[in-house]
Amino acid sequence: MTANPAENLVQVACRQFKDGAWRDFEDVVSREEIMAVAVAGQQPRFLWAYPHDLETLALGHVRLEVCGALQEPVLTTRQGNNFYLDLRMVQPDLSAQDQQRADPFPGQLSARDVLTAMEELFRIEGLWQDTGCFHRAALYDPVAGEFPFMAQDIGRHNCLDRCAGWLLREGRDQASLALFVSARVTASLCLKIRKLGVPMVVSKSAVTTASLDMAAKSGLTLVGFAREGRFTVFADPKGRIGQ
Repeated sequence: MTANPAENLVQVACRQFKDGAWRDFEDVVSREEIMAVAVAGQQPRFLWAYPHDLETLALGHVRLEVCGALQEPVLTTRQGNNFYLDLRMVQPDLSAQDQQRADPFPGQLSARDVLTAMEELFRIEGLWQDTGCFHRAALYDPVAGEFPFMAQDIGRHNCLDRCAGWLLREGRDQASLALFVSARVTASLCLKIRKLGVPMVVSKSAVTTASLDMAAKSGLTLVGFAREGRFTVFADPKGRIGQ
């Protein structure tokens, strides 16, 4: 797993007031660009994003926000930051009923597993260090004990779109992975996590009553405040967090 390249970070001249005095200096600022995502027969959608690997972002956004249960997006054309996609039908998963009866998540994560994984995620050098501007979301493989993919973007929802795009491109089963995020798990983010299809989310930050209700009703394991040697399990209806 590698972090997004930093070629879209720029130095800007500015003034800073600190410790009672002014100084002139250069700070690091992230580029942010608008992109258009157009699905055949629909009005285009516009996203602001960090301009790196936008194809994965476009695919993931359409997968989560446009596709039906038996559809997946196909990128047909790219013109600059304009992406044109079609939807194609996919064969139904004949094992879906079995997966509903048996949790496909492999075993349990121990308390040490959760803390070690979050610590590892934030030891990875990323774009936040220079800018203070980026969220990150990463997919964790509990069998391998590693993160096969990490997304960084200015918007937290973009990070989940990027995860969805990666899953689509790699053909990975999201039901066997956990999601680790830097952002608060609010209602809007929890709804997107449910669309993503991962069975567990671990946040470094807070949760809300709405996300807690969604998690409890949908079977999602919801963990918050995973930092500084602690975390809080807000919902774990299927017992995916062990001792």
